[in-house]
Amino acid sequence: MYKYFLKYRYSLLITVLLRLISSGMQVYIAIVLQKLVDYITTQDMTGFFTYILFTSFYFLSFGIIEYLKNVAKAYFLKKSMAEYKNDIFNSLISRDYNSFNEAGTAGYISYLTNDVNIIENQYISSYIELIGDITIFILTIAVLLYINPWVTISLLISGLLLFLVPYLFSKPLQKLQNIVSDNFSSYTKILKDQLDGYSTIHSYNMEDKTKKEVKNVNMTLELSRLKFLKFQAIFSGISTTLGISTLVISIIISGYFVIIGTLSAGSLIAVIQLSNGITYPLQAIVQRITLIKSSKIINEKLLKIITQNNYKIERKKADYFHNVIEFKNVSFSYLEKEKILNNFSFQFYKNKKYLIVGKSGSGKSTLFRLLIGYYNNYTGDIYIDNKSIKAIDTKSICNDISLVQQNIYLFNKSIKDNITLNKAFDETLFNSIINKSGLLDVITSLPMGIDTIIEEDAKNISGGQKQRIGIARALYHEKNILLLDEWTAALDIDSSLNIEQDILLNIDATVISITHKLNQNILSIYDEIIVIDKGRIIEHGSFKSLLVKRGYLYDLFRKDNENTLGIS
Repeated sequence: MYKYFLKYRYSLLITVLLRLISSGMQVYIAIVLQKLVDYITTQDMTGFFTYILFTSFYFLSFGIIEYLKNVAKAYFLKKSMAEYKNDIFNSLISRDYNSFNEAGTAGYISYLTNDVNIIENQYISSYIELIGDITIFILTIAVLLYINPWVTISLLISGLLLFLVPYLFSKPLQKLQNIVSDNFSSYTKILKDQLDGYSTIHSYNMEDKTKKEVKNVNMTLELSRLKFLKFQAIFSGISTTLGISTLVISIIISGYFVIIGTLSAGSLIAVIQLSNGITYPLQAIVQRITLIKSSKIINEKLLKIITQNNYKIERKKADYFHNVIEFKNVSFSYLEKEKILNNFSFQFYKNKKYLIVGKSGSGKSTLFRLLIGYYNNYTGDIYIDNKSIKAIDTKSICNDISLVQQNIYLFNKSIKDNITLNKAFDETLFNSIINKSGLLDVITSLPMGIDTIIEEDAKNISGGQKQRIGIARALYHEKNILLLDEWTAALDIDSSLNIEQDILLNIDATVISITHKLNQNILSIYDEIIVIDKGRIIEHGSFKSLLVKRGYLYDLFRKDNENTLGIS
């Protein structure tokens, strides 16, 4: 956290300086009141009116300083918290696939909202305000010693009892604060899960069950917050009682000295005012120290996220793909007992078109996930131009690969931005891609055309339109390797055939496609078809050679087409 303090040290320095000036002026209010009352009790009319002018100017100046202090603090918090949140987000988005999925997006949203707010309000702000509280306390002691040492000693003895409170309450509060943070994360997760599953919930009449589940998690969160607030209330009650006791003691002792004639009435007013300069700062110091300690675990958790990616293994950057992708004796499993890929070996050559077919769960999509670096806990090896991808930076691998999946993710941005992403807009290329992906009619029918904003969860476009945008995105980026995973599943048969045929015949790239649609015209375009079952290659070759062989592909093709082609 000190990194953010140091980076914006000038902004912090101005904030602290104004806080110190404000604290000093706050203490001096007691002297102002003392002199004002003394002028009244001595019936000095001239001095009284003159001091009224000074008092008016003083309080106006105090108000200006308070305003500047709060503005400076707001600017410092804006700068430091913006970078703090950016660092958390940047670290999360830079994680590898396995690490990113450990907590889930709902957990990360909780980190970046609830937890960050705790750090801002209970950690950083408390540190800044603590400086002023300590200043007020020290200056108050100095002024009180000048007025009357005995009053000062009595106030100190009663006031210092407040310092016992943090030692009694900080650890329990810290524990309860952490429980609230964890429960808030759980609540965010279930809310996201249930709201994302709205269609399924209504389709299967799960409303009552869903409401009950959310209610239970919400109740757990609120009960943990109640425990925290109740404990905090006990802490605040004890602090307030001790503070009032200190004020009462100061009045009793000061009153005694007024009665015996060693203190003036103005000094009594000053002591009462200054007693607040002991009780309030001590209460505030105790509360702020407790809040800082209670939020320390959350801060450490967030800082750990930020620093986690600073120790990544240095890997080489990949060159552009030139020759061959090779899977060599690759085995992989999501669960230890069940192998999804089992000693898989194959070579994919540049600018060839490959189709992978097989039953669901046979390992087809897993090949893509391994190639783009989602997982690296496989045995065997994967090479791009004889370089193991375990030694290559994942980002540089993805620079040469476009992946089109069945479930396309679209951002809450324009159609144009969803296609171009981080690549500069090229109107000629863009228009060409729009035609190839079958998006032209869709875009011309929209009032805003390519500037139409995709709403949250893409609810303003159909599944087919969504898939076309995903296809256009992959084609626009013109990468050397195109991975297509059930990429036309949401399109009707005619559109699917037209787009697939046009792309396969005209694209200058290595294409590896996965599909369940076994159409003769499309299958004939592929240079090689690879049939997988239980993570192994059963057979491979051209469509024609595999039909002649009458093996696994022949059986799959016959089942799909016997009604339309009369194959027997």
